[in-house]
Amino acid sequence: MSDAIDGGYSKADFAIVSEEKFVSAIPSKPISMSNPDYEEYKPKTPTVYGLFHGDISKQLPNQTHRPDVEVSGFAAFRTMHLPKTFFGARTYDLGFYEYIALRVKSDGRTYMVNMQADTYEERDLYQHRLFTRKPGEWETVVLKNGAFVKTMYGGILLEQPGMLVEKIRTIGLSVTDRVEGPFKIAIHAIWATNTPPPDSVDATVVDGKEEYLDWEHNKHRGDRVW
Repeated sequence: MSDAIDGGYSKADFAIVSEEKFVSAIPSKPISMSNPDYEEYKPKTPTVYGLFHGDISKQLPNQTHRPDVEVSGFAAFRTMHLPKTFFGARTYDLGFYEYIALRVKSDGRTYMVNMQADTYEERDLYQHRLFTRKPGEWETVVLKNGAFVKTMYGGILLEQPGMLVEKIRTIGLSVTDRVEGPFKIAIHAIWATNTPPPDSVDATVVDGKEEYLDWEHNKHRGDRVW
C-alpha cells in the first residue's frame, strides 16, 4: 500500500525473488551468547526473499477532491492476518520473547517496523525505526519488543500503553523519510528470539544510547513519525 489510497502518487510493490535453493537465516537451534556456535549459525547469502520496492512522491492528491490530505509520500506492507478459527481471530504470541529479528538488505533509506496488536482501534500501530548499518549488504537487525511506540496516522500518541505482545495481528515495514525517488529493501526472514545472533545489530541502541528511553522520557511524544 502507499499514499495512493488517498489519491497520492507514490508507488509500491512486494515481490518474491527466487534465485536458487532456499537457505534459512533462522538458527536451527538457540545460540548461547557466551559461547556461540557461529559457524553452524552463520547465515548464507539468501536466494529466496521478499522485495519491497517502489517510488516515493510527495505530490499531494487533487486538492479539489481531497483537501483534507496535507502530507503525502509513504509506502508500506504488512503480513496477512492469520486465518480465523471457530473461536475467533488468531494472533501471534510474542510474550515469551524479548526481541524481534529481521534479516534484511536495505538501500540506506529510513524504514519503520510496524506491529499491529489486537486492540479496539485498528488504526493503532506500534512502530520502531529500522536502523541498518550496512546498506547494500545482508544484515540481521534486532529490536526489543518493549521499545515500540504507539502511533496513529503517523503521529506519536501522548498516551503510551505497552504493546500487547501476546496478541500481535500483523508485522510489516514502511518507508517514511518522505524523500522522493525509488526505494528498495529485501527481507529474508522475520522471527522472535531471546538470543540475538552474534553478528546482529541492536536497533534500539543508537550512538551509544538506548533510543527507546527517549520515548519513555516524553522527548518525542506528540511528534510525527513521518
